[in-house]
Amino acid sequence: MTPEQALRECQVFQRLTDEQLQKVAPLCSHEVYKAGITIFRAGNIAERLFVLVDGKVALQMELPVQESQLRKRVTVDVINRNELFGWSGLVEPYIYTLSAICLQEAGVLAIDAPRLSALLRDDCGIAHEVLYGIINVVASRLHDTMQMLVAERSLV
Repeated sequence: MTPEQALRECQVFQRLTDEQLQKVAPLCSHEVYKAGITIFRAGNIAERLFVLVDGKVALQMELPVQESQLRKRVTVDVINRNELFGWSGLVEPYIYTLSAICLQEAGVLAIDAPRLSALLRDDCGIAHEVLYGIINVVASRLHDTMQMLVAERSLV
């Protein structure tokens, strides 16, 4: 699959024209990670964002265990095919807020975040469509998180 095809299938980039996709595609590289591998860790500098081409990736956070030095991982979301993750690369302070761990072997399209940011500054049409897509991703994940919290606390 070409970078253009992978981008076209991702909600964030699907509204771009072929000409616009051709400007984004050179910022991408295809990478494969084995199951269990951490793609990025919370707290690291966010230099790339990712589109999952195949496999599954868990977005996790670490929480302290009561009255101990230990920490446990909690899965916040599971990323499926064609979904974007690692969008912290486009938002100051450019630090990942969650960790991304492969649940299965994962093929990803890795996008150079600083170069994409520069492209978004230079091309308002691409910026509008990409940022619109990212806002929808963030809103959807916020909605899902709120639903989980409500269900967990039996507030419904």
